[in-house]
Amino acid sequence: MKYDLAIIGWGAAGFASAIRASELTFKSARIALIGRGPVGGTCVNVGCVPSKILLSIADQLHGMKKPENKLIHGVYPEIEKENIFSYIREIIKNEQKSKYSDVLKNYENIDVFQGDARFLSGNEIDVSGTGIEFYNSIISTGSRPHVPENIKIGGNVVTSDTIWDLNDIPESVVIWGSGSISVEIGQALSRLGCAVTIVARSDRILKKASPDFSKIMEDILIKDGIRILKNSSVEKYEERDGMIKINLHDGTEIRAEKLLVATGRIPNISDLGLENAGVLYKKDGIFVDSQLRTSNPRIYAAGDCVYGSPQLETASASMGSIAANNIYGDEIKEYVRERYPLAVFTDPAYVFCGKRTEDRVETAISNVSKSRIVGRTEGKISIYLDRDERVKGMEVIAYHAEEFSGEISFITNEGKKLQDIIDMPHVFPTFSESIKICAQSRYRDPSMGSCCVE
Repeated sequence: MKYDLAIIGWGAAGFASAIRASELTFKSARIALIGRGPVGGTCVNVGCVPSKILLSIADQLHGMKKPENKLIHGVYPEIEKENIFSYIREIIKNEQKSKYSDVLKNYENIDVFQGDARFLSGNEIDVSGTGIEFYNSIISTGSRPHVPENIKIGGNVVTSDTIWDLNDIPESVVIWGSGSISVEIGQALSRLGCAVTIVARSDRILKKASPDFSKIMEDILIKDGIRILKNSSVEKYEERDGMIKINLHDGTEIRAEKLLVATGRIPNISDLGLENAGVLYKKDGIFVDSQLRTSNPRIYAAGDCVYGSPQLETASASMGSIAANNIYGDEIKEYVRERYPLAVFTDPAYVFCGKRTEDRVETAISNVSKSRIVGRTEGKISIYLDRDERVKGMEVIAYHAEEFSGEISFITNEGKKLQDIIDMPHVFPTFSESIKICAQSRYRDPSMGSCCVE
């Protein structure tokens, strides 16, 4: 079976590349879309979608139990804990159908193959016994949870992929790992009544953040009742009577109902036969150039399987589109890792985009009128600058900061200057005003200005 383009992987990167390739060729390119497991990949099935549903439920419950306004008293909601995961699975199924399976019906030039893909040569793939010959290929096989050698998944031990198979919110959980997945799921479970302990292998949580922002996030989680053990790791564990006894390397013993292993993610590339196709890689991912082309000029790679990928849904989809564009488009596009903002959907949320420099201007979120009006003053914002006061990066912890991550991304990627931010009108009162107030603080102490001062 001969195809113009063979795409291995049907997650965010795979779908984005298939759709973009179809658009650029006016559906004339014959495309093979190859996948295994649930269609839609990580994001819709075990990543962004289920975690944000869980966070939404937890945030709503927390808001009712602990209202932000001191005039509200005596709110005692009931929640069907035993139905939360089944509810999440129902929404996943609906999203999977509406945004993936049904979408494919609009592209008659895309043939779907389900099975294990393996390269036979630089232009041939075997998919569970079916041979496919291609002119170009895009590898977008995503990633899976990294599981340390001393851990066996199953029973009371889960990963960020398998936790969604549970039937009830556990009474207690130990989370091994302290990155984005850990802090999001940890805060959500804690707000749903689960006793949460985070075991961090380093001396701080959320290591992708600056140390001062990590400390703010740590304080937020501790305030939510989460226990954080740093410079530690799981040495061994034992399951007994529906519980799990966990021994840390320093001798600390913890008993919990579940152990959630969230020690990072690794690319799904080990069984692809990349050597047969002349594609260079290491266990951490496939090597690509700035155009996402591999060492085989007819094969591209996109998404979590790429070496150094930020492992973000937005980045994966963009990479898939860039790869398709560079195969079929008139103008070559380049992939720049720093363009994509990282958002951690805790409450308050964390956002970072760009690069950190020595010169930065910063202000506390409490200097923003909206934060004081609604009683959400936790957090801060930093703007990183070059010598010309051009914005190179931005970092923030604020209530629903993810909602203005697009503005942060635009300012950073377009290289705007501080004065450009000051001149940019912002609606009052909003949390996104923090960007403007932070820029203004370079020249004026926030306490010296009125609400809408320019």
